[in-house]
Amino acid sequence: MRKAAWIIAVILLFGIGVIGITNGVRELTDSHSSLQRSVNIAVLLYGVIGVAAAFGLARRRPWSVRLSIAWAVLVTYAATVASFAYSDPTFSHSGTLSGTIAAALSTALIGAGIVWVARDATRARNLPRAAGGDHIPSP
Repeated sequence: MRKAAWIIAVILLFGIGVIGITNGVRELTDSHSSLQRSVNIAVLLYGVIGVAAAFGLARRRPWSVRLSIAWAVLVTYAATVASFAYSDPTFSHSGTLSGTIAAALSTALIGAGIVWVARDATRARNLPRAAGGDHIPSP
């Protein structure tokens, strides 16, 4: 089960990262307000950080936990702010607030799950170990 969660986390980080990079580059010039520009920058950043975190997590590097935390914060920010920045920045429609809260909660939960998996996969007790018979004694 842990290995499956680790593989899914790596795939999600990499896949969402690649999508973030392509969308961030393509849509950077399409922003019409500072809120929209901040969303585009966050998308580009979570793309780059997500790809780097995926490679680190695939190799079970401890620094991938910090990158996963940054990725989760950026994804949550982008989803939350985009939900009102592109449609109703003044929150004048009744559904804007509920949509913003739903976007924040859902992406924060996904981010927390990725961070939990990254922490678990990079703990020393969960790292793959070399076989005991292959040890070469030092001189």
